[in-house]
Amino acid sequence: ETYVVGFALPYGTNPAQLDTVAAAGGTGTAYSASNQTTLNAALTAIFADIMQKTGSAAAVATNSTSLNSSSAIYQAKFDSSEWSGQLLAYVIGTTGVIPSTPTWDAAQNLPSYSARKIISYKPSSGAGIAFEWPVNPASPTATEMDTAQSTAIGSNAVLDYLRGSASNEGTGSTNYRLRPTSKLGDIVNSSPVFVEKPKGGYAESIETVSYSTFVSSYAARTPVLYVGGNDGMLHGFRATDGVEVLAYVPSSTYPQLQSLSSKTYTHNYFVDGSPTAGDVFYGSQWHTVLVGGLNGGGQGI
Repeated sequence: ETYVVGFALPYGTNPAQLDTVAAAGGTGTAYSASNQTTLNAALTAIFADIMQKTGSAAAVATNSTSLNSSSAIYQAKFDSSEWSGQLLAYVIGTTGVIPSTPTWDAAQNLPSYSARKIISYKPSSGAGIAFEWPVNPASPTATEMDTAQSTAIGSNAVLDYLRGSASNEGTGSTNYRLRPTSKLGDIVNSSPVFVEKPKGGYAESIETVSYSTFVSSYAARTPVLYVGGNDGMLHGFRATDGVEVLAYVPSSTYPQLQSLSSKTYTHNYFVDGSPTAGDVFYGSQWHTVLVGGLNGGGQGI
């Protein structure tokens, strides 16, 4: 996007002429200023316009290194006007043409907030736990989040909001930030990674357990797109239809999670890193391991 600003126009100059200059640059919009006050106003209008734009700072993921009838491109995007996100799938035809309309938008295919499979991590025990409100926050069980975690989130209502509930969204003084188009948080720097059947290509003799057996055992594994979101979660979406099958909330994001519900929320980074996946041998067997970082969201893997 190109913006044209005319400053200190000579007497008699028609500011509308700037629109002609702007149109030549592809925008059709210009801003005129004759002093510092109007220049500040013009720049404020420009920055506001930029913030309304939907963009993508992340790379795209593909599910094939060669074109075939099932090749697809997956693009992560964000909308800075409400800090929401999208993950779009475009299935490429045999002619190689990328359609203008996505096959699916993961933001529109999230399960209901109570049905989502969201997991997290309990620092005191090192255990994986469900991202759910403890029955007794002051005395959580071994499979519930620590008291410090529930204190950071604040309440069950906030946790439900983070899971995607809209019941407390609104304009009232006790309500939370509106998410009118998407419950999926903005995806800014995290590039999606496509994971399907094992593709490590390791030699059969590299370990004591057959790699080819591992490949054949998981040849029909469900393809999933993984990407980090600034809603505090790493998401996994089924590649065939964009339905979320899994989300993970890193424990290091908890101190800032409650801010996501605030109507005065200013953008913050949470799970902003790009995940990667690979086949790894440990514990006397082969595994496919997914690793992700927080990037601008902090230190943590």
